[in-house]
Amino acid sequence: LIERHAMGLFAYICLAAALAAAPDKRLRVNRALRTTHSRRQTNRFIFEGRILVNGVPAVSPDSRLNIGDTVEFDGQSIAWEEAELEPHRYLKFNKPEGVVCTTDRRVGQNIIDVLTSCG
Repeated sequence: LIERHAMGLFAYICLAAALAAAPDKRLRVNRALRTTHSRRQTNRFIFEGRILVNGVPAVSPDSRLNIGDTVEFDGQSIAWEEAELEPHRYLKFNKPEGVVCTTDRRVGQNIIDVLTSCG
């Protein structure tokens, strides 16, 4: 359990998106690297030919992935299915004053650092 803080407003934070919630929808290629890169960075990688889907360079960020497709980034295999098929995890959290609601770890006092310090 996360301790309720006295200051701040409640923030609903989605820690993971799930493809399983809508199995008929397919994931866009530019979301396959979402745990390590921004969507814009991934779009750039696609246009540079650095992302391969089933051994072929991805042609568009709008291309869709199917279950079983392999994704490679700079020769490294990406386990995109495992990340996308996890169930949603939601937290109800009273954000303390001064904490920035961002997942960017470069920002001091970001929400992820606060949540991981809570155990």
